[in-house]
Parts: sequence; structure tokens; C-alpha cells
Amino acid sequence: MLKLLTNLTAISLVFIAGHAFAQPNAGAPSIADVARQNRRTPKTPATRVLTNDDLSTSAPAPQAAAAAGTQSAVGEASADAASTKPSGPVDKANALKAAWKEKVDIQKKLIADLEVQCAKSNEDLKQRSSAAYGDLGMRLRNEQKFVADDTKLRDDIGKCQEKRAAAAADLDRLLEDARKAGVEGSLD
Repeated sequence: MLKLLTNLTAISLVFIAGHAFAQPNAGAPSIADVARQNRRTPKTPATRVLTNDDLSTSAPAPQAAAAAGTQSAVGEASADAASTKPSGPVDKANALKAAWKEKVDIQKKLIADLEVQCAKSNEDLKQRSSAAYGDLGMRLRNEQKFVADDTKLRDDIGKCQEKRAAAAADLDRLLEDARKAGVEGSLD
């Protein structure tokens, strides 16, 4: 009898605990409500983290070169960085490192943009291939146009991959030139 009473007590406790946890919180918003509210709130821009390199007494490399994002901007950044005259060997080293870091960052942004472009072109090719399987008559209705479009898309992907490879090689050369110029530490 005592064993039966103990088992019934244990079963009722498990049932009560399970029932208590199964009850949704009436005051808490649903996940969908939280997501809607999150979409409505304006996004705040990421804050900039200052490092010791940012706090040096020398003038930093110009920010206009970062906005341009082209190879000519890399050359302009080096010319502007060379025109600043820091005082002392530590300031010169920091200015030199900042100028090379600026060049490397511009090149990395260029590579990232090319990767996005290549990924988009690859996705377009995948969608085109999927559509061709879904509509088998697409190629038969106008085969010349289909082949021309397909060839153009594949050529665009090849050119994009070549540009990305050339930009990666330029980045490697840039890092090697920075090392040869005496920049110490990582520019990543």
C-alpha cells in the first residue's frame, strides 16, 4: 500500500510539473511579435573600436581612399601617407603601417566585392539550369538565344573568377611589398 501511494505521489508530481512547464506565458510576446518589433526598430550603425594605432600622435592616412575602393585610390593613399611628416621613428613606423594597412584594407574590400559578384553569377547559372529542367521546351523554343545567354553567363563567371584571382595576387604582392618596406606585425 505504501509503495502504491509513493508511486501515485511521484506520478502526480511529474504530471503537475509537466503541466506547469507546458503552460505558455500569457504576458510574454511570441517569437513572431519579437521579430516584427525588431524589424520596426531602426538599425544603429556599428561603433568603431579605437586601438593604440588609432591614438598615435601622427596624422592618420586619409579616409577618402577607403571610400573610393579602386586601384587608383591605393596609389593616392600611398602618396598622401608619404606627404605626412610624422616626428620620431615610432611615429614614422606607425604612419607607415597605417598607410600599408589602408592599402591592404582597400584591396580586401575589392576582393570581397568580387566574391559577391561571382557568387551572384553562379547563383544565376544555377537558377537558369533549374529553370531549364522545369521547362524542357525553353531551350527548344529558341535554341540560339538559350546557347548565347548560357555562354555569356559562363563567360561572365570566368571573367569574374579571373578578376578575383588577379586581385588576390595583387593583395599577396601588396603584403610582400609592405614586408619589404619594413612594416612589422600583421596587416590583417
